[in-house]
Amino acid sequence: MNSSWKGKHTEGPTFPGLGDIATIAGGVVVSGKSEKAVSSVAIDSRNCRAGSLFFALPGEHADGEGYVTSAVRAGAVAAVVRHSLAPDGSAWPVPVVVTSDPLKSLHGLAKWYVDTHLVGTVRIGVTGSNGKTTTKEFIAALLEKSGSVYFSPGNYNSETGLPLSILETPRGVQFGVYEMAMSAPGEMEALADIVRPHFAIITNIGTAHIGMVGSQDAIAREKKMIVSRFSGTETLLVPENDRYREF
Repeated sequence: MNSSWKGKHTEGPTFPGLGDIATIAGGVVVSGKSEKAVSSVAIDSRNCRAGSLFFALPGEHADGEGYVTSAVRAGAVAAVVRHSLAPDGSAWPVPVVVTSDPLKSLHGLAKWYVDTHLVGTVRIGVTGSNGKTTTKEFIAALLEKSGSVYFSPGNYNSETGLPLSILETPRGVQFGVYEMAMSAPGEMEALADIVRPHFAIITNIGTAHIGMVGSQDAIAREKKMIVSRFSGTETLLVPENDRYREF
């Protein structure tokens, strides 16, 4: 993943040892040393590099546990898995954190990162049926004139991509702009729980993913979950003439 940030007074991401990551992730370290150092996070074995922690997420067509060896060849020093043994019954080639839900564990690590590394970062969440990426990049371009800015690269906006964007955000950056997308009920609330944006923007309410959600009204309700972690001091921005403005 190519991170997108500009400005001075920022430092690259840092992570605790594997034992502490296991505690954060709600798992236990198996088959290795718990003090193993981690320098980055990946969910695709092809994106691993020296020092990576590979989250072996189960998928519809492939299980990430089948790619741990490939991740290790690319430089991964540890993995987050669901089983204490590899698919062929052998020991894992690196220390692993065993957890019942690697995706939930990834979200937990991202939430920890926000709480520990991005406390002073003004976080901005952008969602909508259309125009998310353009709006995100436009906001980032404007904020560059006021300070250091990180914005989520490409379309890293899903339940898997958004936490990676958080975990790539440099420490000390003044503004973080995150694209947030949903395709099924509950996803936006999960993303909002990670980012906890100070400012949220809904570009529009269309009909994308209506088959998964049920109706345009339901899409509007799901999109507005971006404010589900607002505490009273945050701001939501919506188009003035949008028919769902008061929905």
